[in-house]
Amino acid sequence: MVYRWTGGSDWSEVWTPPGPRFTDVWASADGNHAFVVRDQDTEILHWNSSSGWERLFGTHEGHALHGIAGDDATGDVWAVGSEVLHWDG
Repeated sequence: MVYRWTGGSDWSEVWTPPGPRFTDVWASADGNHAFVVRDQDTEILHWNSSSGWERLFGTHEGHALHGIAGDDATGDVWAVGSEVLHWDG
């Protein structure tokens, strides 16, 4: 399950696509974006508060992603593993 802080003292559950567990996550400080690695470390999903989930990337068999990190100041997100991936919106 994924929950989003909505301010004050409230959390709201965010619908997540069915599938394997998330193995790493990075969320923007403004709460409008989240990026997750899942599916045995081979897929990246992006959640946008206005449009929901989208699949950004699926690696080739034998490749794996091990972590994801971002920078709120620049809007860049990086995923690393057997490949290095960059997202800038």
